[in-house]
Amino acid sequence: LNNHMKLHTGEKPFKCSWPTCHYSFLTASAMKDHFRTHTGEKSFLCDLCGFAGGTRHALTKHRRQHTGEKPFKCDECNFASTTQSHLTRHKRVHTGEKPYRCPWCDYSGNTAVLMLSVCFTAALVSVRILHGEAAYLHRLFKSVAVLKFFSVELQPFHQERKSPLKGLAA
Repeated sequence: LNNHMKLHTGEKPFKCSWPTCHYSFLTASAMKDHFRTHTGEKSFLCDLCGFAGGTRHALTKHRRQHTGEKPFKCDECNFASTTQSHLTRHKRVHTGEKPYRCPWCDYSGNTAVLMLSVCFTAALVSVRILHGEAAYLHRLFKSVAVLKFFSVELQPFHQERKSPLKGLAA
């Protein structure tokens, strides 16, 4: 009951002792799980394949790959998922919710990846149309640098939305 009451007060008495970390937690076990992200300790082992996870939850989630269990079910169709987050994302198909909005145009998507891919593609096409260059840019799409590149280099082309692009990202 004490831990439950802390949910309402926002109290998080267990502080991470890692020198540069400022996270706090409601329970000692949550803090211990978090601390393993700093140490790299992965003591939860899969007996089927040797996977090592840092938390019991990570192992439970991993084991669903072996068992095929999909405990998160959509109440509107026959979709089922191994994780709550995948179910939440799926439900947007039914609700029409599109919470990920491009900061430079009016496009919204139901996933961040969809929004970025549509807007990045529009910007890439703009560069090619306007400058006849950047054929190599498609390789950047899967790199970690894509977000920085998009925001610094391609954003002006996407924002201007020259006439050949009208309707491309909308």
